[in-house]
Amino acid sequence: GIVDTNMTVWYDQDAENNILKYRVYAYLGEAKSDYAESEEFQNSIPTPTNLILTELDNTKVKLNWCDICETEDGYYIDKKIGSLDWVESYAILDSNATSYLDEIEQPCGTFSYRVRAFEGEILSSYSDVETINISLGFVGLLDSGCDYQANDVFISNTTNWWLFIADHYQGLTIIDASDPSFNSDLDHASFNLGGLPDRTFSVFVRGELAYVTTHSGLDEHGWLYVIDLSPFLNVYPRELPDVIYIIEACQIQGSPDDTYIPNDIFVEGNYAYIADANNGLSIYNIVGTPYFVGNCSTNGEARHVYIKDDLAYVANGLSGAVVVDVSDKYNPFVIETYPTTGLSNEIAALGDHIFVADGENGLKIIERATGNTQYLDTDGFAYSVYVQGQDRFEEDHVYLADKENGLFVIDISDINDPYVLGTLEMDTEPVTIHKFFQSSYVFLTDSFGVKTAQVAP
Repeated sequence: GIVDTNMTVWYDQDAENNILKYRVYAYLGEAKSDYAESEEFQNSIPTPTNLILTELDNTKVKLNWCDICETEDGYYIDKKIGSLDWVESYAILDSNATSYLDEIEQPCGTFSYRVRAFEGEILSSYSDVETINISLGFVGLLDSGCDYQANDVFISNTTNWWLFIADHYQGLTIIDASDPSFNSDLDHASFNLGGLPDRTFSVFVRGELAYVTTHSGLDEHGWLYVIDLSPFLNVYPRELPDVIYIIEACQIQGSPDDTYIPNDIFVEGNYAYIADANNGLSIYNIVGTPYFVGNCSTNGEARHVYIKDDLAYVANGLSGAVVVDVSDKYNPFVIETYPTTGLSNEIAALGDHIFVADGENGLKIIERATGNTQYLDTDGFAYSVYVQGQDRFEEDHVYLADKENGLFVIDISDINDPYVLGTLEMDTEPVTIHKFFQSSYVFLTDSFGVKTAQVAP
């Protein structure tokens, strides 16, 4: 700028929100004086400090901060939910405000906030970002005594809050989960006696029977065991069993080979479907003594199976995912194949969509009608997936266990635009996840035992 002779004041009209430095000199014709230079300074209003978030209840978060500005016109509050973008100016408050009460509409989630002051068009810098989990946190930890990672966990509305874990070398572990914090007098019991060999891989409960797959290093074949749960399942007062009763058993069919491992079992109607590693998908009639009825090669390592409407959805390891027509139990055959660049470890289906825990690719969502695939990156290694209600849309949520980053709650209310609603870090590697339908809890297993996480009020 240029000012007249003897002027000692000048106004900069374009100085807001800038780091500034000025210098002044006098001139006479073409002659110039030395410069007088100012210090560098930031022309903005002070930044709000000490932002604190407090959960008042599962529907309210209170924000408090320090007002250190004397001239502000008000405050902007920005909000971020899970992996969604920031909502800027989510709330606008008057001057001298130091608190705000936010209403939470989601059943759970990870919520982030930041605050800045404004004076006209001049804005302060953002406060530090603060984050809070609402109705999302661990409420129970139980050491099952496992010296190796548990392989599978099962609970349903028919198991009367008994939790069943295929606990590898521990055998079958039974846990009373009626108090999800595991603070009740009942604890847990593990069984690998009476016929269960040293590695228990999977468990599925239907009615008062548990179907358990095992594999022993001493026997190249796996086994399917049927265990009677009636002595304790629906008996009151609740009491852990002293023994378990194996009422039926059969050897898993296929060529003897240590790559034929009965990784997972799903029971539907009169049949058990086993993801049998390199042996593909095997089907057994379970009326009375189980017996083999059919097999289908999946051209990969069958690691997990989910059954719906005469279709078997198989997580096929490095080979991706396959869909098998099992309407004829004696002659199942592959009808769809979905390759992967990751490791397809677990699978679920909902409506016309397939959900795959796909290793470093995160959650893979496949639309069967079109074959379109989308990924939700977890920045880790997605290992286990559970879809709320599986074949029902009651909650529109997917629960995913990532071995590196813990628990992810994913909103799929818009299946074409899923997003992470909330995350819960873990200091162990979760390997399986299951939710008791219409409850507020998911159960995760790891090398420690089992953890209960709240995911709803």
